[in-house]
Amino acid sequence: MSYINTFTYTQEQIIKAAKQGFKITEIPIITRKTRASRLFKNPWQYAMKAWINILRIYRDYEPLMFFGRVGAVFFSIGVLLGCWLVYRFFTLGYVGRTPSVILSLLLILMGIQVILFGFLADMIRK
Repeated sequence: MSYINTFTYTQEQIIKAAKQGFKITEIPIITRKTRASRLFKNPWQYAMKAWINILRIYRDYEPLMFFGRVGAVFFSIGVLLGCWLVYRFFTLGYVGRTPSVILSLLLILMGIQVILFGFLADMIRK
């Protein structure tokens, strides 16, 4: 069995089981009294590592969805900025903000490129 992360395997196993349609239940257990953690100084540090772990798992098991959503965000911001610049052009007669035009085009191209990387990663994964 290969694991993606070096932090913990439990989150990855739960996500794999859910993706494969297994029933996931909770079993109550009796534990000893808790003690101070030697691994983490605060819960925020653990939460941050857990989220990074979940994002890595999501990236590796569902690359098209992961990169598609990231690319869609860039593409959407670029299109919204471009629409605002087109509106300014038709109402004022000029854009006047060349860096905004360049930023809009770069965001649109970057969004398309990230989506295409998602397709490529999905093909490699399968």
